[in-house]
Amino acid sequence: MKSKVVVCLSLVLSGILIGCASVGRKTGATAATQPPITLGRTDYDFKPGQKMFLSLIWEEGKYTRYNEEDDWCGQGDKYSGKFIFRVELLDALAGNKTVDTSLDSLYPDGGWVDFIFADLTQPWDFRMADYNNDGQPDFNLANYGGCSHELCSLFTVTPSGKVEVLKIDGKSDPLVVGRAYDHSVPDFNLMLTGFYYERFDRPNDADYLEFLDWDAKQKTFHSHEQKIVLRQ
Repeated sequence: MKSKVVVCLSLVLSGILIGCASVGRKTGATAATQPPITLGRTDYDFKPGQKMFLSLIWEEGKYTRYNEEDDWCGQGDKYSGKFIFRVELLDALAGNKTVDTSLDSLYPDGGWVDFIFADLTQPWDFRMADYNNDGQPDFNLANYGGCSHELCSLFTVTPSGKVEVLKIDGKSDPLVVGRAYDHSVPDFNLMLTGFYYERFDRPNDADYLEFLDWDAKQKTFHSHEQKIVLRQ
């Protein structure tokens, strides 16, 4: 689960700031423990006359409480098992429909961690935006990746209501973003070609701008190879 480094040559760019929805850690607060539980939710005007509600639902599985003796980076209350994205489309002309997409189905070869941290306040808000300028609403989900980082996966909602993964260089690997405990991770900056964000490279102890350009024919984001050091 290692994302490819994405960079660009120019810093003279402007964009719209959007962020990742990242699951926070808990240390003793009481959370709902029996499925189904809506972990994240938002609404979006899909198109004139049609409104969309997007939810991430823990459908079945195990709830694990925080254990102070469990001394590792991923400690905290967490859900494991089956998760689904639920899209409810409310259309004044075509009628209403609900479409479920299981998280596992989006990663048939693996690639998704087997738990999601419980949050102090649920459901949290997904932040919708159009990352690739194709007219479809996109969103992201950041989850545990390691002691110093989160893994931020990109998704899109098709006109039919199905959720799909937005791929990077033909793979479904997530972005590696900074550690976040309060839904606050590096912002995405929208461009005509895609988006960029700031990433901390721990091995080199430096900050970089990473850029992703959308290839409409291949339906994937492509990366650049040069790095630009912002701070050291």
